[in-house]
Amino acid sequence: MNKRRIQIRLAIRGDERGIIDVVEGTFPQDFNYGKGFDREKCRRFFRTALNDENEIVIVAKQGDKIIGFIHYENKPPTNGTVYLNMIGISKNMQGQGIGIKLLIKGDKLAVRYIKEVCGIPNLATIYLSTSKDNPVGQRLYLKAGYIHVGNIPGLVGKGNIELVMLKKVGDVKYKTGLWAKKRKE
Repeated sequence: MNKRRIQIRLAIRGDERGIIDVVEGTFPQDFNYGKGFDREKCRRFFRTALNDENEIVIVAKQGDKIIGFIHYENKPPTNGTVYLNMIGISKNMQGQGIGIKLLIKGDKLAVRYIKEVCGIPNLATIYLSTSKDNPVGQRLYLKAGYIHVGNIPGLVGKGNIELVMLKKVGDVKYKTGLWAKKRKE
């Protein structure tokens, strides 16, 4: 790995261009609206995320260049779990340990953000889904402390199986009886 120090921090306005470059180089299909990668829609997605306190974007930078990112969502504030929506590392930086470093530190930053900024002290888990045919992603998540808890066949299309993975980040007891009782007729 290049010995230049890698900084991992919350994303700020102005980071969108670097994040978009990573997306376009790693998984442009996620922002394909029928005519190939749509840079403008990707930019709007991340601009919205950076302006929404219930979304967290973490970036990995080497020098002035963004080389990776993670996007989390806590919507509507969910009080118990946060969703890891996507992670990306620049193609030329993959396989150098940056993804695991970003994921472990990103999870910690996201948990702290949700507790301190969103005011949610009872965060129990982070969850995600990844395709069964993505063994590299699966190994990354397992190495970072996630466990495979279930499968969702066909979530993103016929023949697809998404693996649901979960990471415990707090010791929170679920409160039962929160749901409305059936009304008597």
